[in-house]
Amino acid sequence: QRRVHGGLTVLDEPSATQSNPSVVKISLTYTSKKKAPSIFVESIEDAQHRTSLIDKWINDISNLHKKKPAPTVNYSKPQPDVESLLQVWPAEFEDLLGRDLQLPPAQLDVELYQDVTIICTLLDIPVYKNLIESLHVFFTLFSEFKANQHFQTGPEL
Repeated sequence: QRRVHGGLTVLDEPSATQSNPSVVKISLTYTSKKKAPSIFVESIEDAQHRTSLIDKWINDISNLHKKKPAPTVNYSKPQPDVESLLQVWPAEFEDLLGRDLQLPPAQLDVELYQDVTIICTLLDIPVYKNLIESLHVFFTLFSEFKANQHFQTGPEL
């Protein structure tokens, strides 16, 4: 009696466009949370005459890097979602910013950690003992803000 493994032991693809096994292994290490083992990359015999195989390898790896998932960060304390930080502020607060509220000047004479605490607090980013995590949220927010199409018409940041 033959056991069916449902493709779990051998990857079966149509013969016309086979994947390179080492590219598939690299792809699997990208999606795995484990440290990638060293990967054997085959050599190409008579490579100087088979440039199309080299070009295909380079193309496959380039496409793989483009699809590589973004790294994730596990914070030790709860941090807000960047999407929630990108939400529009209430109209009353926007009015206050436009009229009466004075933000601290850039030349404020404080220590660096106090600067970080002030800017994170203004942006509703929690600040704990580990400022690195708050700064990570801050720079992620800045990156998302810069890439957001709604803010592309303003001055260059």
